[in-house]
Amino acid sequence: MSGFARKAANHAGVSISPMQTLSTPPPNQIAYELQRKAYGLRVDRLRKRVLAANPAPKMRDASPVSKTPAPRKAVRPGGRLVREWRGRQYEVFVADDGCYLNGRRFRSLSAAAEAITGVKRNGPAFFGLRSPRSDAR
Repeated sequence: MSGFARKAANHAGVSISPMQTLSTPPPNQIAYELQRKAYGLRVDRLRKRVLAANPAPKMRDASPVSKTPAPRKAVRPGGRLVREWRGRQYEVFVADDGCYLNGRRFRSLSAAAEAITGVKRNGPAFFGLRSPRSDAR
């Protein structure tokens, strides 16, 4: 079908699929192929220039300064942790079987921190034994 006939058919409200006008399906990279044909090798040269101007970022050295993490502050049984939260001071006593807050026993510091704040918290971070996110990464 000629270009004029196709335009006339489109104006008449008849839709024509590309398969009706082409004998083969269009290539997958049609936009790139059309640009390459229209501008020659300029697209390839431009791609090489862009890649040369902006090389891929170099990977950092895989060996960090220290491979062993800093020792964490440990609370031994018999220890006492004090934390102020929203104007109130809380004391948690650490025992062999868990920790105690206001006479209630909790299995972990995280459970005690949750009882104080009302939301799940990292217990050691809440009580200042380690920084909130630095050790996790």
